[in-house]
Amino acid sequence: MYRDRKDGSVYNTDKIVLLTTMNKDYTDVITKVCSLLFNAICTPESNLADKVQYLDGEIFKLLRLIGLQLMSMILSHLSSLVTTSELEKGYKVHRRSLVKYFVLFGLIEVESPYLWNRDTKQGTRPIKNQLNITSGGRSLALEKVLVDLGIRQSYQQAAKQFEQHYGWNIDRYRIRRSVVKMAPLAQEYVCTRLESSRAEYNKPLDVRPGCENILVELDGCHLRTGIFQSAQTQELTKKTTTAEKKANNRVA
Repeated sequence: MYRDRKDGSVYNTDKIVLLTTMNKDYTDVITKVCSLLFNAICTPESNLADKVQYLDGEIFKLLRLIGLQLMSMILSHLSSLVTTSELEKGYKVHRRSLVKYFVLFGLIEVESPYLWNRDTKQGTRPIKNQLNITSGGRSLALEKVLVDLGIRQSYQQAAKQFEQHYGWNIDRYRIRRSVVKMAPLAQEYVCTRLESSRAEYNKPLDVRPGCENILVELDGCHLRTGIFQSAQTQELTKKTTTAEKKANNRVA
């Protein structure tokens, strides 16, 4: 249920449940942030009533920038934590570099130092090894979006549609890489499913699972789900002469 506050804002009286892998419920934080944004937007903007049809789009851009900055802060914090943990083991910073990492909100540069241990003569990259962040890498959420768009249309068109929906540009070759990366996994999944059900469908027809009618639809994924087999008897289609065609038409 939604109710009005004294300041004119609206809040949900039901508990906000976040479908997330994070452990904590951030309802209180969300309420505070929304209140700050409400005051920051409504106070200086005097003609919001004239922008109602475009307001959600503008707020979406604002939320994307917030998400980008928040992700940058979190990744920077995690980078510092894992680096400090390795420094305590006797490693020293040999050189520092910035890697470009793509998330759903945009591009983030993360510091990824290379550490060297003089005693063990070994080097390590904690950002790569522990956080799985590499140069040009993409988050799982972004990968899912790129694959969903890339398998439906050309990569160029997918890049345009991505920019329209998410507000920032990503190169088409990155979409292609995501699709190519996912294609073998999809092929392996289909082959595994087919192989697991092969034994059931090798049974006699009277006990074999299935249905009488099957609707086949081509979705453009180009995954081969059948096996090519030659027919037992291969004969060329008999050619029909002009006279036979005319005779068939008269009969019809």
